[in-house]
Amino acid sequence: MKKKQYEGSIKRLPANDIYLNVTHLEKGNYKLKIIHNNKIIKCTKFTKR
Repeated sequence: MKKKQYEGSIKRLPANDIYLNVTHLEKGNYKLKIIHNNKIIKCTKFTKR
């Protein structure tokens, strides 16, 4: 399976909020890892149905 890279820009968002739009993801299970200074600080799993 080829990896797809999605990219976009939004003029201005609040500085302390992060948005993840899963519209273009295929159905299935995903793992989200949040990394700071090369260390995983949060790992969560979700399913797109």
